[in-house]
Amino acid sequence: MNKILIISRGIPTKKEPMWGNFELDQAVALRDQGNLVVCMSIDRRIRLYWRKIGITKEVRNGIRMYNYFFPLPYRILPRFVNNFFINIFLKKLYKHIVNQEGKFNLIHGHYLPNIRIAAKIKDLDGTPAVGTEHWSELKRSKIKSSVYKDAQEAYPVVDQLIAVSLPLQKIILDNFGVKSKFVGCVIDDVFGFVPKYDDGVFRFIAVGSLFTIKGFDYAIKAFAEAGFNQNVQFHIIGSGSQYGYLNKLISHYNLENQVFLEGRKTRKEIMEFLSKSSAFVLSSISENFATACMEALSAGLPAIMTKCGGPEDFVDASNSLLVPVKDVSAMAIAMRQMVNTIDKYNRKEISDSIKSKYSASVIASELDNIYTQIQN
Repeated sequence: MNKILIISRGIPTKKEPMWGNFELDQAVALRDQGNLVVCMSIDRRIRLYWRKIGITKEVRNGIRMYNYFFPLPYRILPRFVNNFFINIFLKKLYKHIVNQEGKFNLIHGHYLPNIRIAAKIKDLDGTPAVGTEHWSELKRSKIKSSVYKDAQEAYPVVDQLIAVSLPLQKIILDNFGVKSKFVGCVIDDVFGFVPKYDDGVFRFIAVGSLFTIKGFDYAIKAFAEAGFNQNVQFHIIGSGSQYGYLNKLISHYNLENQVFLEGRKTRKEIMEFLSKSSAFVLSSISENFATACMEALSAGLPAIMTKCGGPEDFVDASNSLLVPVKDVSAMAIAMRQMVNTIDKYNRKEISDSIKSKYSASVIASELDNIYTQIQN
């Protein structure tokens, strides 16, 4: 049994269910494999709602999660000033956690800012450190100077770096000369196989934050170009800054009775939507792992996906159609093809294939093997 401290982005809440959700999924999976797991996070974000400054502790899914909150204008602060404050916060929080929980034999940070924290903790007391990289910042055509310097500081220090996709693995090697292992994200068991639901309506579904990088505007334009009748619908789950723009697009194309912005939903609510849907749409401009799409495949839905850097690791003709990024006409053609050929997809086989590679127990076993190698 390992005693693991996972460094997370934060603690998932009803207001922000996706904030730290990947990390919590992994914590639960590792605990269910027999490990003792605790999470810590440092929240420096400025948000227009109340949060207690300093250290707090909450329990999610049986996992103790400690957080240090202090708002910083980190987007405008020089890197060395931001990291100076983060280093102070992490030392206070880590000392508090060790006093409460005792020493850990492994530290595991997710995303570069937290991989850097894992590296700092290793420097403090020699605890072996692992980092899992998910961050889309690394996929910019030119990596920001601050990001590049943090990566140079952190990646060579951790005992094992993990990438959640093969394209991301290559980016890390090409830019920093650091080899990493490919281990995907955990797919929550709530996303299980559901038989085909048939009420005479074909429903496309998409899930993600309503941000430019998710490409929902291209998906809506493609749906309009496809020219479907009223028996075909498109449901988009998520919230974000593009809500108003996407609503205007829906009105512009007179799709108010076919395209629906459903807002933010819990995982159980998303699963309910998936159970009544026919196919998933991933329209992203860039992705590292495309977790929402993986969850849909785990439920047995075939998918239309852009070639955005994440899905190519786990898709083939048996479960999806691939189209170029930002190509409205190609996506419209794929949507029509999906509607016309939906019966050729075996939903049970799609679900079983994904679960065999990305279920909680499979990913936890891969991580346990990495931990053992490090300690040996």
